[in-house]
Amino acid sequence: MAMARSMIVPLIACALLASADALSIASKNASAAHQSLEVSSQLLALGADCRCSFSGKCGCEEAMKFMGCIKSACDSGRCSCDKAGGVADHFVNACGQMETMCLASGILCTPIAATCGQLSVVRAGVAQPSTSSEGQSAGSITIEEHRKTMEAHEAHSHQAFGMALIIIISCLAIVFAMANSSNKAIAVNTWASIDYVIVVFLGVSWFYVMNHICDYFAIKEGMHSTVAHIAFSVGFLVVAIIGAWLFKDPTSRNIWVSVMTIQVLFANTGAIGTAQTHSSGDMLGGLYIVLGAAGLFALLAVILRYFKPEPNFLDEMECSTAGGALAAGVVLWINRVVCGEYHQLGGGNKDGLTPSRGDAMIMFAVCIGFCIMAVVLTPKLAQKFKNADNYWVQRFYSVLTSMIGILPYFSSAMSLAHMALHHFGVESGCIQAVLLSALLNTVIGCLIIVMVAKVRYFSNGSEIAMQLTGLLTGLGGYITGMGWSALLNKAIDEALEGQELGHPFEIKFVVTVGLSAVLLPVYACYFKPIADAKAA
Repeated sequence: MAMARSMIVPLIACALLASADALSIASKNASAAHQSLEVSSQLLALGADCRCSFSGKCGCEEAMKFMGCIKSACDSGRCSCDKAGGVADHFVNACGQMETMCLASGILCTPIAATCGQLSVVRAGVAQPSTSSEGQSAGSITIEEHRKTMEAHEAHSHQAFGMALIIIISCLAIVFAMANSSNKAIAVNTWASIDYVIVVFLGVSWFYVMNHICDYFAIKEGMHSTVAHIAFSVGFLVVAIIGAWLFKDPTSRNIWVSVMTIQVLFANTGAIGTAQTHSSGDMLGGLYIVLGAAGLFALLAVILRYFKPEPNFLDEMECSTAGGALAAGVVLWINRVVCGEYHQLGGGNKDGLTPSRGDAMIMFAVCIGFCIMAVVLTPKLAQKFKNADNYWVQRFYSVLTSMIGILPYFSSAMSLAHMALHHFGVESGCIQAVLLSALLNTVIGCLIIVMVAKVRYFSNGSEIAMQLTGLLTGLGGYITGMGWSALLNKAIDEALEGQELGHPFEIKFVVTVGLSAVLLPVYACYFKPIADAKAA
């Protein structure tokens, strides 16, 4: 039951928000007469030329009042409207601008009339433009075609809603069955993966919130935004250390550290990603940033060592978060070399486009290489860590081990889902693509759990088998949590599109705070104790 409670909150939240485009279209239609939008500069200029002003409210009455003013200006000669449908026709241009801006209002434009609901403005004394063989005005659409377009938009929304419900119910059923499986290995690994899914989901959700904070506070320059993200990263680390010190109970401290480790990791990742985003076009620039970040982590480790309440306090968390962030930087740099442009972690470029099929396949090959490297090198590096008699040498090997161990996680986020989406022919960047990606990541995570349980090699008790088991189950939990948090982020973006609900940072901050307020107590009080007991 605790597992269901822990999983159902984020999954249902994603389901509801994934259907936000359906709800937003419905709300647009219901409140179009009262919705105020930012008027485009082109529409303002057209109105100014004709001495007319548009209120910005997308109701039919306001829109037709504005078009009536434009018509009067055309009739009096105040505007350039002497050739209906021409390039300089203010009537057609103004109506077209409003039709684009107020899509939900159902404004229909032709060179001789503007229509909205039962209201219309018809230009008198204007010759009917040339028509096609079917008699339709060139460049215009019929009311039937407009109706079909609106129905297609609504069908798209309903499909997203239905698809979300099907996926959420299916995933909950599969996860519940695996967590209660009679096969002990499947059950234990499922609980361990769910544990990782929850903390990754929250960590990545806060990562998306932090991505908007610089824009919210108008921090535009590359250096300034990079410094701001570094400050966030250090702040998260300091909060993690102070919080761990305040929790005297070992169990409470372990729960706090497990949650905050992911938060600090993605805060560090955000700092490196921001720096790479604003780096020059030089392909080596991203690598230089990774090396610079390594130097900053080393400096921070030296400073914090003298301010910690106890020697070696949370050294393991510092090393894992630094190594993980460096791994993300390396993967982002390799992906930039492969694709020729910067892509966000697990997402698209500045235009929202994801890597091509060929680029995704190359990144998948890189992921396989990183998995092999992690399996081969991690035990050797762990042995070197044990044999080292110098504190800073041990720290170096610890960071390097974490970096190599997490490389497969981030490289999989840049390849697996993108390959599948290209295979199914889903348009990149749409809500269905993100929803399908979350499903595919969940399926992959479940298959990894079954594979680890069924293949005898993973249960032979050897150190390499145990290392590989931890690597694969962690990978499954990571990509699953990453997929659902990306869906939450995309759903909020879809819900905000065309609405004046506030800045994305404000909305995502409120949503993420709400989810954290529900998930963290359930995770700490119910789920984590059960997961640890199952693992024992």
